[in-house]
Amino acid sequence: MLESRAGTNKAAKKVSTDVADGRRYDTSIFVWVFFNLRISDFGELSRAASSVDDIFIYLRGLCAFVVRFASSREQRVNLVFMGTPAFAVPSLEALVAARFRPSLVITQPSARRSRRGEAERSELGAAAVKLGLDVMESEKISATPEFEKLTALKPDLIVVVAFGQILRKNVLTLPRFGCINLHPSKLPAYRGAAPIQRAIMDGVETSGITVMKIGVKLDAGPILAQKDFPISPEETAEEAGVRAAKDGAAMIVDVVRAYASGTPPKETPQDDALATYAHMLAKEDGAIHFDRPANRVWDQIRGVTPWPRAYTYHPGKRGVTRLIVHRAEPATNTSGAAPGTITAINQRGIEIACATTSLVLTRLQAEGKPVREAADFLRGFPMEPGERLSARP
Repeated sequence: MLESRAGTNKAAKKVSTDVADGRRYDTSIFVWVFFNLRISDFGELSRAASSVDDIFIYLRGLCAFVVRFASSREQRVNLVFMGTPAFAVPSLEALVAARFRPSLVITQPSARRSRRGEAERSELGAAAVKLGLDVMESEKISATPEFEKLTALKPDLIVVVAFGQILRKNVLTLPRFGCINLHPSKLPAYRGAAPIQRAIMDGVETSGITVMKIGVKLDAGPILAQKDFPISPEETAEEAGVRAAKDGAAMIVDVVRAYASGTPPKETPQDDALATYAHMLAKEDGAIHFDRPANRVWDQIRGVTPWPRAYTYHPGKRGVTRLIVHRAEPATNTSGAAPGTITAINQRGIEIACATTSLVLTRLQAEGKPVREAADFLRGFPMEPGERLSARP
């Protein structure tokens, strides 16, 4: 019997291997191959198998088929994705990997991203092109003709991650399931444009990540998914943002999958009475005021990295120079010197008096010059104890 069915067995082994390794087959092909092997054949097959590995191949392929068949029961969701900076890229990539491929990606228009450079696509736009997705740049998606193209797609769901535009009612009411947004805070805390930065500047050790449904009021829509997000005391806003983008991407996929499976996520209203706001950063937020505790100054430096960067002014013999601080660490020393005074220069760095203890600057640069570790910086920019740094020139 086994010889008469050798062709089917060989086909079963090949399809099993291919499916387990990620190749796609029409469901009917897989069903035909496996169910042409009668139950009795599996016993004969096990006795005729050249090794245990052959049996494993069949079982692995069957398991993969079951998973894929279950996934095929999900409804197809017509997605549109909106985003602009690098923070949005992991969410887009995760959706494509999960087979929720957007029919359109909308991003902000190309712009100069360096002083001397030419106009370039946004980070998200560039990633979407690499993924082979249709990309549309729009300065105002709620206006025609961009809105007309969006309307023609008849999206079921719009996923928004750091898009940079406030969506108007005509966009919000267009998709069947509405619009959802990834926000890197534990809403209703830190609503607004700079949630990670402001949380770090406030010394928060545990923030959050939220997927919410977008409403008319900024960041006030019902919560669809939420998790805690711990922040290391050494972590900058740039580093925390990279982690939050990856963690949030998995949450976005889970929420989209819930809609696709026909069981939309529960909507939990936010308590507006608990809301706090993370206003957009300004250049002035980088000015270091040393008349505060050292740990709060360090929180500020971490929070304004990578923009606008923390800075202070040094009144040296060459005139006043703006210094940009990239790294620092709190110290336990108390000198009694006025805040901003250089109290010591050693192997650790440049020690500055703060309101209570000191702060050691370990990585910095003179404006327009390369970033240096403190020891290298001092070779080209001499500083002396007793000199005083200030927030203004």
